[in-house]
Amino acid sequence: VLVLTPASGSQNGYVVYDSLPNDPTAFSAQFDYRAWDGTGADGTSFNYGPINSAPGGYPYYEYGITATGLSVALLEYGTDRISVKFNGTTLQTTNVTLEGANYRTFAIAVDGNNKLSVYINELPVISNVDLGSAYGTVDKSLWKFGFASRTGGATNKHSIDNVRITDRYQGSGLSPYLTETDSALSTSGLLNVSDVDLSNTVAASKLTAVPDRKSTRLNSSHANISYAVFCL
Repeated sequence: VLVLTPASGSQNGYVVYDSLPNDPTAFSAQFDYRAWDGTGADGTSFNYGPINSAPGGYPYYEYGITATGLSVALLEYGTDRISVKFNGTTLQTTNVTLEGANYRTFAIAVDGNNKLSVYINELPVISNVDLGSAYGTVDKSLWKFGFASRTGGATNKHSIDNVRITDRYQGSGLSPYLTETDSALSTSGLLNVSDVDLSNTVAASKLTAVPDRKSTRLNSSHANISYAVFCL
């Protein structure tokens, strides 16, 4: 489990994966997500785009950490909702329950026609959002996948686990073949972390990993790492 924020005020954190060799346009991403233990804020974003430097300030993190790429924002403050944004433009916002004590499996998938869908436990909550031809043709050679979370005056503990990404469109993504070791996205078949920053969290403890049969490796280039633990 990667804890992006604890359930305390004014915290933020992000994780970014290494650039991937085939720069996919169509993809499926699946991850287990939990937002709970606090008073209901602020949220987490899934990002695919150029992420060149550490984000900072409002309205980053839960709203997205790529200015010109794709962000799917899981927003809790006020009304739970999912917002899809590409190149700085919000394309669709849908109210959906995001908070809960149990992990749920989220899948975000873009098909060959540049249409994005979001699923929670295999059920579609957003379907066929048209990202447009600009998404399909943009140079993705510097694009990365990443997550970011934030709390403010209101809080939640934001946690992700079992991140799996493939360059094959899988719909809901719930497939026994959609695993880190089977992923076609990286040369080693693994999702490797290139940057993790949780320096604003309360506890300062080095990022650690407990490897299992998937042999997931963490390659971090950031010097300030705290309050992050992978239990794989």
